Amino acid sequence: MTPEQCAAARALLRWDQATLAEHAGVTRQTISSFERGARTLHPASHDGVEAAFIAAGVEFVENRGVILAKEEE
Repeated sequence: MTPEQCAAARALLRWDQATLAEHAGVTRQTISSFERGARTLHPASHDGVEAAFIAAGVEFVENRGVILAKEEE
């Protein structure tokens, strides 16, 4: 997952950084720094962020994009 994919996935879900952080079990600062390209995510943080997006219906596509695979409930 790239920083751009992270921001795009949040936009699809209409989540702010704090909401993603809560779902992923990381801090808002972690999300902010990653999306700015100021840091990479530790493997556990990456897994948490990716799992939060997948649980919300986001799919990561091969050419570095994201789609919302299921409708919001």
